Amino acid sequence: MKRTLLALALVLVPGVASAQVSIWLQRGVSGYGGGVSVTGSSDATEFTATGGYSYQGFLDFDLNLNYYSFSKDKNQGASVSAFGLQPIIQYHPIKQSAEIPVSVGFSVGFEKVFFSSSDLDSIGVSLSGYNVGAGVSVYRFFKLAPSFGVIPAAAFGVNHSWITTTFNSQDSTSEATGESLAFGGYFAYIDDAGRIFGLVPSITFGFGDNGSSTSFGLEFGIILSQQ
Repeated sequence: MKRTLLALALVLVPGVASAQVSIWLQRGVSGYGGGVSVTGSSDATEFTATGGYSYQGFLDFDLNLNYYSFSKDKNQGASVSAFGLQPIIQYHPIKQSAEIPVSVGFSVGFEKVFFSSSDLDSIGVSLSGYNVGAGVSVYRFFKLAPSFGVIPAAAFGVNHSWITTTFNSQDSTSEATGESLAFGGYFAYIDDAGRIFGLVPSITFGFGDNGSSTSFGLEFGIILSQQ
């Protein structure tokens, strides 16, 4: 069972390049937005619904609702899924300008994970877990046309996961630390009302205590600026 838990912990490393709000906005412009995304790897598939608010384009308050479907092959044939509730705070102290060529952002987050498995329930085993993580990203906006632009971004993140197994009223906790290096392209279309429609393909390389993995993601979002 311990091998199963370590595999679950590893794939809970978040993709730190996921689109939030401040990355789309210039400094001094507040806004809010939301989006949906899907991320897949050989270990799991993750679906996310996200919403957030950016204060003046540099301070983000976000909330993600994540759903995970884990690979049976990686978890001793057990069918396991999970929901995660994940608040995130981001701070973007450096914003691109005529004098500064790139923007820089920092993020910290916490995720509570609620597992579900009929296979484990049938043998009297239950799981619970949570994650804490932090990341740093670097990005730059390029204007492609009057209403189109792209923001290439790179991010590095560190995540620590705890998963507790309960069996016969006895708890056993497994821990794992994972790092990730993510690259994304934030493609933006701005309509006449100032709404930003974003499409973000990304790739994330995860590595850490239990090996390495590669995941691919796609996110769609809408950002409403308050100018």
